[in-house]
Amino acid sequence: WRSFVGNIRNTTMPRIQVGDVFAVPLADHAFALAQCVFVSRHFRNCIACRVFERLFDSPTMPTAVPESFAFNPLFLGKQILNAGMWPIIGRLHGSVACPVFRVADGKSNGDEWIGDAGDEEVPELLAYGPVALQIELRRHFGIHEPTNNAVNGSRRSRGF
Repeated sequence: WRSFVGNIRNTTMPRIQVGDVFAVPLADHAFALAQCVFVSRHFRNCIACRVFERLFDSPTMPTAVPESFAFNPLFLGKQILNAGMWPIIGRLHGSVACPVFRVADGKSNGDEWIGDAGDEEVPELLAYGPVALQIELRRHFGIHEPTNNAVNGSRRSRGF
């Protein structure tokens, strides 16, 4: 048992970085791909990504990456990626524009505060949890709730 626990501690999972592309499982043979565009130093475990406007049948890096986005930016916690639950499948090289977003009444460009947002239309820093993100993406792509519990790695509650 101790050697097993020791092996777990000694394994390192890849950490999400700007430019990384990861796969979000939505149903059997249906994956959304997203690219990390920002990893915050100020908002613990928060990243911003852009989700490509196309579904893929496997969690592998495509030879041709779509040019349009379903969501840009979309904020989420990086824990599920750092734990390896959603695989990082590749990296797109080149410059990635850091998103400008609203935090309370202010406006930030990444971790840099720019000033008051006023009435300007700026995306809000509203971070999704992994299941909420999957639900939002299923709605967007017209996928019905999967019956396979392996998709989100959790058991369904039959609860109250």
